[in-house]
Amino acid sequence: MYRSVVSAASVKQKTVATSTLEAEYVALAEVVKEVLWLQRLLQELGLYQDSVTVNIDNKGAIDYANNAQFSQRTKHIDIKHHFVRDYIEKGNIKLAYIASEANIADILTKSLDKARFEKLRELMGIKQIVNQHSD
Repeated sequence: MYRSVVSAASVKQKTVATSTLEAEYVALAEVVKEVLWLQRLLQELGLYQDSVTVNIDNKGAIDYANNAQFSQRTKHIDIKHHFVRDYIEKGNIKLAYIASEANIADILTKSLDKARFEKLRELMGIKQIVNQHSD
């Protein structure tokens, strides 16, 4: 299996989220849109994938995406983001929990201390180049 970054973006959400769950769910919807676009692109190139696993570090968002029950806590979430559930039900998208400490995407979206940056860089498979040149 290849472990490469294919697509990355850091975009300010267009709406104000009233909870962390909502912010993560909205971000998940954006990721799923990108995944679906990439799947179609790969299909045009003759490469087919039945499903894609999306790693997410928020268990609440995973539970909400997998469970279509109405809740007072989530009634304010815009319905336009719920298309994610359709793709999960069809099996095109699978969600997997990833601990925040191992969430490689954080290197692209958060301010990190040196140790965390280096750990995530290592997880991405990127090596630090040390300049051995001396004058």
